[in-house]
Amino acid sequence: MLRDMTFSRAMLIGRQRLFADAVEVILTQRGVPSVTVVTDAGVAAMVASSTRPQVVLVDLDEDAEVRLRAVDEIRRADPATVVVGVAADVQTVPAARELDGLLSKHAGVAAFMSGIDAAVRGERVVQRPRVSGERNGQTGVSLTDREREVLCMLGEAASGREIAKELGITVNTERTHVRSVLWKFGVHSREEAVAKAARLGLIGASTGPLATAERKAG
Repeated sequence: MLRDMTFSRAMLIGRQRLFADAVEVILTQRGVPSVTVVTDAGVAAMVASSTRPQVVLVDLDEDAEVRLRAVDEIRRADPATVVVGVAADVQTVPAARELDGLLSKHAGVAAFMSGIDAAVRGERVVQRPRVSGERNGQTGVSLTDREREVLCMLGEAASGREIAKELGITVNTERTHVRSVLWKFGVHSREEAVAKAARLGLIGASTGPLATAERKAG
């Protein structure tokens, strides 16, 4: 494990673009300067030999066995590498390999980072998804004021450029806020985020598909 319990080089093995983008943003904001995303597990070991990641996150929702074999290769080259699996449902993950941690994609940003920190400290964490707000009567989603503004405009079917112009931010910043919203909602598209926000009462009933149709018609 990492003796100083910090790390500066991370790798994510996975093909889900929105999830990969969200992880990259979260780790960068946390202060990790080098985050490498590898979509092809077949070349992961080769990439790791040059980037030398201290922490490897592996998305196990697709091609789990292939990706686990890739991290086996990475570990053989550097046994000190901390390897953390990530999945939507941790109960479906193959238990054949020893991982330093197993995190839920729906555990929330703070819990996700805490799980990585625990793995780096040498603790083996297996997370369970947080209780859905739709089940317990609460939203279970904590958004910043800016994220709420972005969410409302998504509900009005505004494009990324329209949101950026309206809020006086860059398109890249708009994308960062959208990724954060998707992560916190545990969804993978803007449309899913709008639908879930409407169900939770975070945006008005006038938003969503009808608003999209009206906007296009107008």
